[in-house]
Amino acid sequence: MTTPLITVLSIDGGGIRGIIPSVILAFLESKLQEIDGSDARIADYFDIVGGTSTGGLMATMLTAPNDQQRPLFAANELVPFYINESPKIFPQDQVPPTTGPKAKQNPSKDAKLSDICIATSAAPTILPPYKFKVLDLLGSHEFNLTDGGVAAANPTLWALTHISKGAVGTDMVDIHVETLFQSHDTAQNYLRVEDDSLTGDALSADKATPENLENLKKIGIELLDKPASRVNLDTGALEPIEGAGTYAQALAVFAIKLSEQRKLKKNI
Repeated sequence: MTTPLITVLSIDGGGIRGIIPSVILAFLESKLQEIDGSDARIADYFDIVGGTSTGGLMATMLTAPNDQQRPLFAANELVPFYINESPKIFPQDQVPPTTGPKAKQNPSKDAKLSDICIATSAAPTILPPYKFKVLDLLGSHEFNLTDGGVAAANPTLWALTHISKGAVGTDMVDIHVETLFQSHDTAQNYLRVEDDSLTGDALSADKATPENLENLKKIGIELLDKPASRVNLDTGALEPIEGAGTYAQALAVFAIKLSEQRKLKKNI
């Protein structure tokens, strides 16, 4: 019997630059829907979804369940969330608690998702640190937290620690992860979509002018047509992946892999 892969989605922080991965995720979900139908959602295909700061907000939107135990948001609703075309607000007391294994094993970690979202996006110099309490049978546990990007703007290694214990660095995360996958001869199972050529206002985490928001959306769309690339471990530079085509083409291939893995897990 073929052993299924553990699938991991990791979404970087970056303030309003989250529009860029929002465009990418909407494209990926559209490809999954072409394969498996219009009800397909990102959360159906990943065992672990991790996010830092604005990436944490997206991870929550894509995975938190509604009354029908389906994701609250489709991926194509992420960009409108950022540019306020049709914002959706849900009260803090109605947000479901975390349901991950650590929360079940340790009630002191069973915080409301609303508290977690506010904490992971409390970016220094932009927003104040966030304090909240979690109650359990032993009393209350207080957390004083700030933006997750302070420790890991790219949360990939944090996500991977849920599979295998390991150290998580604050720098050079992409190189570390590339090294991990290449050393196991599984580089084809890791795709990082990023644009390392941002300049001017596009680099800002909080330049929320209409012009910049639309420009970030445009950058995300144009990124799909750029060559799929990975880090050269010798130089640290991004280089096109031979035979992978554009990011759009590489994501289409990943959509097929994700669909196959989902079906495989259903049959076990």
